[in-house]
Amino acid sequence: MDPMPKLRNPRRERFAVEVASMTPVDRAYRLAGFRSAEQWARPNGAKLAQNPEVAARIEELRSEFKVSAGLSVQYLQSCLLPAAEANVVDFFEAATSPEAGNPPKLKSLTKLSRDQGAAISSVRFHEDGTVAELKLVSKEAAIATLMRSIGAFLDRHQVGAAPELLERWGAAQRQLEQITFEDKVALLEVIEELAAPTEPSVSDPSAVKGTSSDDIPR
Repeated sequence: MDPMPKLRNPRRERFAVEVASMTPVDRAYRLAGFRSAEQWARPNGAKLAQNPEVAARIEELRSEFKVSAGLSVQYLQSCLLPAAEANVVDFFEAATSPEAGNPPKLKSLTKLSRDQGAAISSVRFHEDGTVAELKLVSKEAAIATLMRSIGAFLDRHQVGAAPELLERWGAAQRQLEQITFEDKVALLEVIEELAAPTEPSVSDPSAVKGTSSDDIPR
């Protein structure tokens, strides 16, 4: 089936796009450029949304958005899993002489896997070029967003202390195919939260000061 072309009326096309994007019909009606008193925007918008041509366009756009949202969810998960699974121990070299009190040192970046690198948000170096400090992406934020992405959000205060996390994650992952279009749209609003949490850091025990790298009548 060939895709439906854009509506010839620019305002109707803009209205269809807004409604398909989950914008309330009254607000979509005004955003599309239709003039209407506030009390008439909702009934006029609802009537326009039921117009066969407009309704068909809205449905087509929603299908397109659904595919796009699905891809976004998959990409989001692939980006967040490394941070959720990161283990701080994997970033250190084994101590050469633990009996002598020599502390373990941070691994060179060239010795880290791509997933380990994806869990790092920033790096600070010693003056000799060796790694002095690593800042990791917040594990709690990554896990919380992953759980929201599959419709199984854990309360923020419980995420960090959930010992059965992997079991919950596996069970929740099986719910992925049942996510509604509305849930996927809501998910996209969650992504911005990742910038807010404080990032944990991993420092070399021997760290020294270094440098930072769119008219219906009534």
